[in-house]
Amino acid sequence: MQDKVERRQASFSAPNPALDGPASGNWHYQWCPQHRGQFQFDAMRAAYRATGGIARVDELVDLFRREDGPLPNALVRWIECRQVICFEWSDAIWLPWFQFHRVELRPHRQLDAVFIELAPAFNAWEVANWFASPNAWLAGKTPVDALLSDLDAVRDAARADRFIANG
Repeated sequence: MQDKVERRQASFSAPNPALDGPASGNWHYQWCPQHRGQFQFDAMRAAYRATGGIARVDELVDLFRREDGPLPNALVRWIECRQVICFEWSDAIWLPWFQFHRVELRPHRQLDAVFIELAPAFNAWEVANWFASPNAWLAGKTPVDALLSDLDAVRDAARADRFIANG
């Protein structure tokens, strides 16, 4: 079990001070699980801000209703089938906006290839974190930022990181 955890941690290609705690090197904030999770969440929010940010699932359901979008059971299905990124934080389920078509309010299907690579090796939080973390396979860009310019490179980075995580 420890080997699998170490391989997963190694698969996140580049250290990210924003995701690992304050740059000051304060041991408490870097390693205390209570604070580390908050720093990771804040860093993900910041990383996703340029591509629309993140929303709680109840906010999406309200928007779907207002805009005659998909029914809530469609969102549940997308989450269960891991066709969208979602993660739990502070008693809420969060979804990054970049993965949704803004007019149709449906997931971008071109992301399926990336999700297929990541799903077997990473849990929901790790996938969300993976998209928000600088990646060595993408020359230090975050996958969410690289998607716009090179979807194939993001898919290849996901495949490489899956191979590393699975050993």
